[in-house]
Amino acid sequence: MRNRCNARSSESAVRILESKETSVDSATLAARYPFSHWGSSFILSSWGGEELREELLNESVYAKLGKIFSRAQRSAPETIPEVDYLYPENEVSAYIAIMSFLAYSDYPENYKMRLGGHYFGWITRRTVTLLESESQGTIREYYQTDLGLPLVAQGDIVSLSLKDYLAKASKFVSPPKRTLATLPLRRGEIILSKHQAADLAGDLTFAYLAGLLERKIQVARGATNKPAWISSVQTYMKEFIPESTMFDETVNRPNDPTKYPPCISLFVEQLAKRESIPHFARFAVASFMRQIGVEKDYVVKLFTTASDFRAEMTKYQVSHIYGEIGSHTSYTAPSCDSLKISRLCPIDGYCNPRLKHPVSVYLWKWRLAKGESRRATKAISNTE
Repeated sequence: MRNRCNARSSESAVRILESKETSVDSATLAARYPFSHWGSSFILSSWGGEELREELLNESVYAKLGKIFSRAQRSAPETIPEVDYLYPENEVSAYIAIMSFLAYSDYPENYKMRLGGHYFGWITRRTVTLLESESQGTIREYYQTDLGLPLVAQGDIVSLSLKDYLAKASKFVSPPKRTLATLPLRRGEIILSKHQAADLAGDLTFAYLAGLLERKIQVARGATNKPAWISSVQTYMKEFIPESTMFDETVNRPNDPTKYPPCISLFVEQLAKRESIPHFARFAVASFMRQIGVEKDYVVKLFTTASDFRAEMTKYQVSHIYGEIGSHTSYTAPSCDSLKISRLCPIDGYCNPRLKHPVSVYLWKWRLAKGESRRATKAISNTE
């Protein structure tokens, strides 16, 4: 009887606490989290559908697109996130424009995921910072509605079913970076403070957005028409996507798997085990192999063991990365920082603090094997 009374008292206390929390209108929440259900509701109420019309892409939205991608190239979070509260439609329009640009642009699909990884890294860092200032009720609503994970309030903390979390995490194409060892567990529940709940939400949001972009790319692949404004957005965005991040010359070294950096070794091992790996990881493998001088046919063969292998599509994508078709641009492998932003680097820190690119690490290992350890790191880092 006493336990029932205590339970009722706790529930009442939570309701009283939530009733005292400052309410935030849905337009403000849509501006802060344009990818959320608040953003979707704002779209429907503002222009009656999720189709972005060209007239909504005003100068303010274009300026925001450039600013977002400029900031997305940096991994440092913003101290005070910049949100357009006066015109929340600009935030929502920018989000839709970026996702459509990534899905329908002329870039290779794997490179689209690379750009997406930078964008998702930026927007999830912003999300974490903003969620930390939200009420517990808003955080719980975000978890329930957008992440599909109900949180249970326990005073100032919340709990999440470990079983629910693992079931959700297993469905993501790009899995959350957190391992069970990093989660505060108690009797089958993940116990989270407000800060921890916001931080975990950011991790899950990144995984959700990466999966969403993959689905959008698949839809765009079979589409006969693309939004009329995509070309103008792509032309504008070229100013903020340096060509140096897209392609480079090969280094033509013998292919020695024992000298692969940990990321490439892991991806190749996963492919050999017939596991499905994210598109960006596939892009990293193919572009890395191109840069060290591996023949295209060898790369295609690597992907034949993938669980979703399709011969013609794989040949097309690899040929695009090798610069043989499409824009005839030969693409370089993503940097270590890009892989870390995309949650694909399997180690903490760097293989070598002065070498932050998989190809540089590969060359470094070659020189170490030749006994050039004294100058190997300095010589290679000076070429980056």
